[in-house]
Amino acid sequence: QVAMYLCRKILDIGVADIGRAFGGRDHTTVLHALSKVKDSIAIDEEFSRDVSHLEKTINNSEWING
Repeated sequence: QVAMYLCRKILDIGVADIGRAFGGRDHTTVLHALSKVKDSIAIDEEFSRDVSHLEKTINNSEWING
């Protein structure tokens, strides 16, 4: 679920494309994952920090920056 959330946030691709990339998952599965992660971020400070750290690590990686 976190990986799907980060794909959506960092790569800004559609939920159908994310679903296909994750083994042909339905777009509703992706929407559910996004919702669950957003809810968890809002109520769990440690989880929020962990997701933020992952996002920063990915954004600072050589893969994203060329």
